[in-house]
Amino acid sequence: MLKRTFTLTLLVCWFGLTPAQINTTRMLDMGRNAVYFEDYIVAIQYFNQVIKAKPYLAEPYFWRAYAKLCLEDWQGAAKDCSSALEINPFLPKAYYCRAYAENQTGYPEAAVEDLRQANRFEPGNIHTNQLLIDDLVHLKRYEEALQVCDSFLVSYPLYSAIRLQRSQLMLAFQDTTQALEELNIVLKANPNQDMAYAQRAVIAYEQKRYKEALSDMDQAVKRAPRRADYFGNRAIMRMQVNDLRGAMQDFDQAVELDNKQAANYFNRALLRIQIGDDNRAAEDLNTCLALAPDHYTARLQRALLQTQLGDYQTALTDYDRILTRYPDFVPAWYGRSEVKRKLRDRTGAERDRYQAQVIEQEIMSGKRKERQGNDSGEPLSAEAHATLQALDRKDADRYKSEIRGQVQYKEVLIDPMGIFTLGIPDSSDGRFRHTLAHRQLDSLNKACATAWTFCIRPYRPEGDEAAQALRQTAVLAARLQADSSRRTLRWEYAVRSSLTGDNSTAVREMTYLAEHHGQPGFYYFLAGNAHMQKAQESVLADEPGGEDLPAAIRDYQLAAHYEPDFAYIYYNLGCAQLSAHQFSHAVESFSQAIRLYGELAEAYYNRGLIYLYQGRKEAGRDDLSRAGELGLHGAYNIIRRYGR
Repeated sequence: MLKRTFTLTLLVCWFGLTPAQINTTRMLDMGRNAVYFEDYIVAIQYFNQVIKAKPYLAEPYFWRAYAKLCLEDWQGAAKDCSSALEINPFLPKAYYCRAYAENQTGYPEAAVEDLRQANRFEPGNIHTNQLLIDDLVHLKRYEEALQVCDSFLVSYPLYSAIRLQRSQLMLAFQDTTQALEELNIVLKANPNQDMAYAQRAVIAYEQKRYKEALSDMDQAVKRAPRRADYFGNRAIMRMQVNDLRGAMQDFDQAVELDNKQAANYFNRALLRIQIGDDNRAAEDLNTCLALAPDHYTARLQRALLQTQLGDYQTALTDYDRILTRYPDFVPAWYGRSEVKRKLRDRTGAERDRYQAQVIEQEIMSGKRKERQGNDSGEPLSAEAHATLQALDRKDADRYKSEIRGQVQYKEVLIDPMGIFTLGIPDSSDGRFRHTLAHRQLDSLNKACATAWTFCIRPYRPEGDEAAQALRQTAVLAARLQADSSRRTLRWEYAVRSSLTGDNSTAVREMTYLAEHHGQPGFYYFLAGNAHMQKAQESVLADEPGGEDLPAAIRDYQLAAHYEPDFAYIYYNLGCAQLSAHQFSHAVESFSQAIRLYGELAEAYYNRGLIYLYQGRKEAGRDDLSRAGELGLHGAYNIIRRYGR
């Protein structure tokens, strides 16, 4: 794990007060302490405070990058590492951290340069050398990788991790004898090195020495019983010696340990087909293709199996997709011809069969080279999404806390954040953070002895509390009838009406206040909120929204005209435009809200969702990373699932 790369300091500390008062050394220690206990969301908030107080320090940027790395926010981690290195270019751990993130985002060349820089400042770091060798091998720069191995082994000749990498390099050079010699050196120095047994087992398997391969694989599993890949490999080896029961047990264990490895589902499906368990084989192939939609061998196998099971539509869809990717793949033409024949499409069946014969003859005669077609793929089906969500839920059982640990595995709904409205924040929201003040609101709260603030999830009274709230609202209505000139009374009545669900009254009263009193921007804003809540109620009731959504947009635009410096107006306007599918306008509104208040996490979150929807993944990841950094931890789950 990456976590082993760094030495973490364990300190027990207490919360500070405000950015101006915090002891940054203590706050940094508290952040590192939170990282140690895998409280990454909490840690990021500590590092945010240090950065705000002392933006010229490199350490908090690096540690925030590390926390983001653990949350799989690769792009955000790389940016924080870059910030740290701008301040201190002699920080090897920041180069390493950025290289790790660059690998995850598909930039191994950049990672190699960062790792070489890290090696300059800290040449003996085993993790830096290991990752550098891996990257060079990935880029097929084998000679350079071998130089790094040999240079490190001069100083540390028995370091098993580098010896293991050197063994793999020897295989790349097709020198199996030397590869085995490297593994034997490792096992002589450390007889408990599981990976050496596993690698030696693979070499024996490829040389068809199956019993020796199984013997070594048994040793690897014995020393590392939590490695899913070991069980998967041993299952394949057991199939070669006809130990089908043992192979099935190993595949089951591999899937139990890691339910996201497509290869294990595919191989178990082949075994199930072999023993005649076709229906469960089909389930495994469905899961495999949900995890790896471009696994065309699995897709062909599913097409063949579904043809046998009578699910001709699924088979036809699979053949169509295979032929889109491989238009000269003859077996798929024959397979689709057979499916069309079973669907009584004789013309289509004959056409496909004729096409298969033409391609086959042209390839055999040398007149045709096999082509590859479009590799753009297709969106996952609803069934595939359901399969992935089920796997995510099983994975997420390990993460019961909403904010502790690797929250990127905590499944969230992909819904935009709602509008800022008035009320008392709901304590179940789990997020208590600073919200913007408004002079008019402060004045009205003081006059009415209320304590309302802007929040996305206001507390909604229920039961006896709801009945009491309705009685209070009725009292206010009676008082307003007796004295309709009191602005504060009308405002309190409008807000309480909205909180008890009477948004029609709230719209009427807020609009009256906007039209008859000075400083109308604030009241148009609240009228827009009431219209938005009415529109949302219509959606929940599956009724036409009528004019409420356009009215909300109109009111927010009027509010912005009178109060162009209040960020929540533009944020709520963006929410209304997003609901109306006016995506470009919504992006403009969220961007303006961010310009006015750079820490408005919800605006980053919603804009990030729009960018992902538009296919602008890099911009979407950037915004979601910033939203997560500012406390919206659900953003990390979306980055992991949809931002790659």
